[in-house]
Amino acid sequence: MTDSNDTYSTSAKVVHSGVYLLILAFCCYVPFLMFGVVPYTSDRTEGPVYTKVKVTPYFEEDDLEREVLLNEFKWCRYCHVMQPGAPDEPGPELFRIFGRVAGTAPVFPYSAVFQAKAEEGLVWTEETLDEFLTDPQAYIPGNRMIHGPVAIADPERRKRVINLLKKWTCIGCTAEAEANAKAAAEAAKN
Repeated sequence: MTDSNDTYSTSAKVVHSGVYLLILAFCCYVPFLMFGVVPYTSDRTEGPVYTKVKVTPYFEEDDLEREVLLNEFKWCRYCHVMQPGAPDEPGPELFRIFGRVAGTAPVFPYSAVFQAKAEEGLVWTEETLDEFLTDPQAYIPGNRMIHGPVAIADPERRKRVINLLKKWTCIGCTAEAEANAKAAAEAAKN
C-alpha cells in the first residue's frame, strides 16, 4: 500500500515545473528591466551618422571635476565605453559622441524611442547632452538609461560631465575639435 504523502502526483510536477519556469524567466528579464541589458545585438551594421557641430574647447580640470569624475562620471563609464572599436556595454560606445545623430552607433540594440529620435535627427551637442543629462526620462521618455544617478540636477556638475566627455571621447574626433583642444591647452600654459 502506498502512502498518499509519498507520491508526487503529475499535477504537482506540472505546477512545480511551471513555477520554476516563471522564476527562471523572471530572473532572465530582471537585468533588462534594471539595466537595459539585452541578450542580442542589432543587425544594423552601418556606421554612425554625423553632422558638423561646434565643440567648444574643454577647460582644465578643477576640484569639482575630480569629484564628478569619481561620482557621476563613473556611472557613465560603467555602462558606456569611451574608446573606438570596443565592444558595447549595456550602453552604446560614446567615442565621438559630439555631432553624432542619436541612436546610430552600429550594432547596438537601441530602444524604439532612440530609433525614433534618430529618424527625427536628434544630434548630440553640448546643449542636447546638457538637456538629456538633466533628466533622461523627461528628455526621451521610455529610454533604457535608468541605472545610477543619470539625472544630474546641478548645472555645474553636468558641465563637468560634458567636459569629461570632451576629454575622453573627442580629442582627434574632428580636425576642428583637435585644434580647439590644442589651442585650449596652449592658452592654459600661457
